[in-house]
Amino acid sequence: MFQDHSGTLWFGLENALVVYQHGRVEKVLAQDGRVLRGDFKAITEDSTHTILVTSNTELLRIKDRRVSEAIPLPKRVADVGLLTVDPEGGIWIVGQEEGVMRYHKGIIQSFPLPNNSQFRINGIFADATDPLLLATSIGLFRWDGKQWEVLNESNGLPCNRLLATIKDSRGSLWVEAECGLLRIEAPELAKWRQSAASQVSINVFDALDGARPGFILIYEPAMSLAPDGKVWFANGHAIQMIDPDQVYKNLLAPPVHVDQLVADDKPFQPAGQPRLPPNTHNLEINYTAPSFSVPQKVLFRYFLEGHDKGWQGPVTRRTAFYTDLPPATYRFHVVACNNSGVWNEAGAVATFVVEPTFYQTVWFKALLAIATAALLWTLYYLRLRQATAKVQNRLMAQIEERERIARELHDTLLQGFQGITLRVQGVAKNMPAQDPLRKMMDEVLDRADGVLREARQRVRNLRRRTTDENDLADRLTKHGEELSKDHTAAFTLAIVGGPKVLESTVQDEAYRIVGEALTNAFRHASASKIETEVTYDSSALRIRVRDDGVGIDKAVVANGHPDHWGLTGMRERARAIRAELNIWSREAVGTEVELVIPASIAYPREEIKAS
Repeated sequence: MFQDHSGTLWFGLENALVVYQHGRVEKVLAQDGRVLRGDFKAITEDSTHTILVTSNTELLRIKDRRVSEAIPLPKRVADVGLLTVDPEGGIWIVGQEEGVMRYHKGIIQSFPLPNNSQFRINGIFADATDPLLLATSIGLFRWDGKQWEVLNESNGLPCNRLLATIKDSRGSLWVEAECGLLRIEAPELAKWRQSAASQVSINVFDALDGARPGFILIYEPAMSLAPDGKVWFANGHAIQMIDPDQVYKNLLAPPVHVDQLVADDKPFQPAGQPRLPPNTHNLEINYTAPSFSVPQKVLFRYFLEGHDKGWQGPVTRRTAFYTDLPPATYRFHVVACNNSGVWNEAGAVATFVVEPTFYQTVWFKALLAIATAALLWTLYYLRLRQATAKVQNRLMAQIEERERIARELHDTLLQGFQGITLRVQGVAKNMPAQDPLRKMMDEVLDRADGVLREARQRVRNLRRRTTDENDLADRLTKHGEELSKDHTAAFTLAIVGGPKVLESTVQDEAYRIVGEALTNAFRHASASKIETEVTYDSSALRIRVRDDGVGIDKAVVANGHPDHWGLTGMRERARAIRAELNIWSREAVGTEVELVIPASIAYPREEIKAS
């Protein structure tokens, strides 16, 4: 049923379109003069007072109760259709399955709806500010001429299922919804137009305000704005009216109070700073906000400082629930608004403390951290002792092997060589002193004596478990001076700290590593100065070789030079005695090689105890 500008009622009767005016009922005629018949879907009136009607297949323009134009629709309207005039010119036609169409200047254009999910279009509205609004089962859709925007529960809508919509004389949008009659004031509507994701303040008129929401419709339109400014709306069981100019607004913000805290069924007063027992599993915070104007519609928002990430709500519930709060000091904030949406932003605050158990205290955690650190240190120390013992056992095995080799050399090779020398001496004594062969044999015997002396020294060195205090420094000095004879670089060696006795195997490995570093410096660094520093610390033996040469390429430092095994051999020897080998080099600045041998490896055990 539809009422035009003159008060005439239009409605369908026995598959015909009829009008009722001044107590008379007349049928609308088709273009050929016959009675207009069909399954009519929707009816409206444009600015020229032309009546517009949709059937299953046509859009009809009616003048003087007769069809003046029948416009075929590109899609058959199978369900209830919706119809409204586009203020910019044209007509909006909406069908449940056919979607949105717009007729303008003889052209019908289709607009695909957003969201692929199935939803129902229940109401339609258009004006100069909002080109098209659709009240649907999943929210309010708006077409701005380019794209669709949706207003739903994420924007503050109390429910998504909407029935119809209309605007009052002030530009406020009224929406009939499943949860009641909604009003979105013009400034809030403008905020949503500017940002589709913004939160919108909405007034809800429900059963507490006298509104009777419902959703059984058999007619269109469901909402209408009367000439006196009143908004009429209908559902399946009632026709209702509201006067936007007479809507009472409660401007008094409700006072907010925190009543009590209940920790595991034990009540606590919020005054002061109550201390809740340790291991509080369930906490209830009761609050209220007295309001004598529809107290059931008072809303609350709350925030537990120290626990919540943001404000909770709005809710009508007057209790906040928390479980298993960790020990700390908390501040509970709560604010409320009345039935007209006026908020008391100051609200109320309650401070309370959840006491810690003994294992949640700072001193217990500190003791636990100390115990953990001590345990880790003990494990590290045991592992260090194990690794040191392993290296020392390996060194002892090497020493024992050296001693075995020394015995074998002494008992076999040297003794045999000594016997040969004695036989040659016996032969030489029987030869004339002037015989040239005698002179040659004497020279051979002298050389043999020198070889035997050197061999015996080697055997003594093999049998030694420790070295002289200056032995390593003397050997490095001699090696460096030999290398510097054929080189322009100046060589110096410095000793830091008091020289100590070294394990013989460690000294030999250290000498070979540092000797290789010196050889590389003299051969490849193009340096003018090469320094060696031997430092005897109580914690380690440190040997550094520095030069001011051209430096070493980073790839060579990391992986060694292809087909050269000097750096690789140095690292292997260092690992064998559990030493640390570091190499630093910068182009055109020079290179520094550092060998660090732990004291437990470098110095004999007796020497370590004495130091």
